[in-house]
Amino acid sequence: MKIHRIKLSRWLVSLMLLLLSAHAYAYEVFEKLADSPQVESSYISTAILGKANLPRTMMNAVRVNTGLNLNLSDLKAMYTYNCYSKESGQLAESLLKQHVKKNNNLQLLMRKRQGEMEYLIYYSEARTSSGCGELIVYNKTSDNYVQLVVLEIDADSKAAIDND
Repeated sequence: MKIHRIKLSRWLVSLMLLLLSAHAYAYEVFEKLADSPQVESSYISTAILGKANLPRTMMNAVRVNTGLNLNLSDLKAMYTYNCYSKESGQLAESLLKQHVKKNNNLQLLMRKRQGEMEYLIYYSEARTSSGCGELIVYNKTSDNYVQLVVLEIDADSKAAIDND
């Protein structure tokens, strides 16, 4: 009986590690941008998010454009990446595409295009109580400027898309 428990425990641990490694959080994926030339990156913790204007302004724009009802209290952290060259902008776009492809729970809430300008918003709810959801805003205004903002959403968040 003891041998079966050990084998079952090992199997469960292996399965959990496999499942956790299959889902990469956006902030981990986009950390590659932080080390790239011509990229300015920042991290804002929960303690400061309530005092910062950028998240509040961005969340109002997201709410108006997509109907996603998200509050500052739902956020765990915010990561921003400002890319000031064509190469870093292409890296941001490539990393975003890879992340979306790997994470089928991300849904595209909005896309706007005009010429070379592009604006995308992706959203995913937390899948487990230990995980977190993500809101990713990709804003390309030219070949030489791309802004990527990643918001971590608390697993206990009641954020939802309003269908009114």
